[in-house]
Amino acid sequence: MTRFLQDSLGGAAQAIMITCVAPGQQFYQDTYHALNISKKSKTIVNKPAVNEIENKSTFIYYFITYFSFIEFYLNCIFVLLLSW
Repeated sequence: MTRFLQDSLGGAAQAIMITCVAPGQQFYQDTYHALNISKKSKTIVNKPAVNEIENKSTFIYYFITYFSFIEFYLNCIFVLLLSW
């Protein structure tokens, strides 16, 4: 869960984590793991990055290649379904 919340808990974000604990012996493992996750979430540090495109032609080439691959893949699936 800590990895899942990593983007929300680090950087300049402020978050409150409420951890439920139970006093019973049968809940020891659950309580222990819940407290461990809470402790680890305090140490998360994010490194924000700006999503900038350095070169528009590289960006366009990437998407053309990506969509060509998807088109090829879908055509293969279509042919397989027709021959099945």
